[in-house]
Amino acid sequence: MGWAIEDRMTQDDVNPITGNAFIADLDENIESLYALLDTHDNPAGAVAVTESEWPVPEGTGNANGNKIFRLREGIERFLVTDINNPAGTAQAQSALAIMWDVISGDEASHFNHVPGGCNVLYMDGHVDYLRYVPPHGTAFPVNEGGFLVHELSHLHEGGHHH
Repeated sequence: MGWAIEDRMTQDDVNPITGNAFIADLDENIESLYALLDTHDNPAGAVAVTESEWPVPEGTGNANGNKIFRLREGIERFLVTDINNPAGTAQAQSALAIMWDVISGDEASHFNHVPGGCNVLYMDGHVDYLRYVPPHGTAFPVNEGGFLVHELSHLHEGGHHH
């Protein structure tokens, strides 16, 4: 699975469109995705969901829209909200996390790097090490939003909560 989760979607800041914290909107969107996946009785249907854009309520998606885009080459163009800023696309690429080490909000030993942090690969190809700073973390994916996405990657398995 790979959707373009923007860092702002994982923060406690208030979303001016919904009035909720961005992280609360993401939590609700993930719950609705679980429900959407549960409507498919066959694996092919669930795979089709994970290979398409993720429909979400208006204001909670990429660029404050109604969907979260699949990761793909060039997707950063759709994350730019200020079209008058030509550097916006490069900034979007350098801020979009596409792959990272194992993370955990449970305990430091569940991270690949103790005392807690991970390497993050960004769309532009650079890698940064982000430390987890309790209780809420720092930037995506080493924050509460990253933990929500981590649980999603296990497709809501019972008993897997770290």
